[in-house]
Amino acid sequence: MAVNILTNTISSQNQVTLPKALREALDLEPGDVVSWVIEQGKAVLVPLNRQKTDPVEELMGSAKKVYKKYGGAKGVIEQNRQDWED
Repeated sequence: MAVNILTNTISSQNQVTLPKALREALDLEPGDVVSWVIEQGKAVLVPLNRQKTDPVEELMGSAKKVYKKYGGAKGVIEQNRQDWED
């Protein structure tokens, strides 16, 4: 496992900006929740909310794929009719 060392400075308001490489490596976005764990004098950043999509949006995305595959709603209906007749 490769080790990347990233460095930054604590601001006057005691804030730290997460480096882009870290955000990308952990797939972090604004609004994500993280936890800080202190272990043997080190701080470990642990992402908490790993689910990036709303389950409803995910299902809607699946429906869009089906519609695209069969050429829209009429295509889906025709495919269902053929499946029922078989």
